[in-house]
Amino acid sequence: MPAILILAVPGVILTLFIVGGVLVLGVRLSWPVALVFGALVSATDLVAVVSLFKVLGVPKRLAVLVEGESMFNDGTALVLFNLVLAVAISGQFNFLQSVRNFFLVSAGGILI
Repeated sequence: MPAILILAVPGVILTLFIVGGVLVLGVRLSWPVALVFGALVSATDLVAVVSLFKVLGVPKRLAVLVEGESMFNDGTALVLFNLVLAVAISGQFNFLQSVRNFFLVSAGGILI
């Protein structure tokens, strides 16, 4: 589980900012709009990876690790999308409250 979390959460956050940065610099979107789009597309495509793994015959442990990481990717991307969308709509950003909300919603999702 720790390996899955280490792969999933920072990867999605990094992808969010890379995609957002490219949109801000390349297309000249505003940061809030670019980050909303970045959060929307930051989760990986599990179906393509699992299909490729079956063809290549990768070890089961690696397949389970990637499948678990993909589920956390989706959850992380969903939480980030909601947080970034709220910031884009309200125009207000509080870093500490956003981090708290991220962990609160993530923990609630894990419990459910």
